[in-house]
Amino acid sequence: MARGKVHLRFERGEGSSGDAEWSALLHALEVALAAGERDVLLLGDSASVIDQATGVARRRLAAHDESRFVALSASFERLRFRRIKRNQNLAGIALEQVRRRSNVQ
Repeated sequence: MARGKVHLRFERGEGSSGDAEWSALLHALEVALAAGERDVLLLGDSASVIDQATGVARRRLAAHDESRFVALSASFERLRFRRIKRNQNLAGIALEQVRRRSNVQ
């Protein structure tokens, strides 16, 4: 969610939950850039991905995603990350509900 607007992408690909978290982070950076934001705070519940994004841990990304993250990150004057609890992640909760509904036939 950015400026009160929900931004969804329904791409289903192969990969781990970490890959999905990185995909969401990269999408959030693209949304912020398109909105003309210069000072960005990203919220997420994946400690692993936040540690990687902030440089606390080595990033484990495909080369093209690594390049994309570096380029997008450089587009902002200030880029911050904050870890939140999973039960505070409204986007994650909503996506889980969508996933559950789609699996129930």
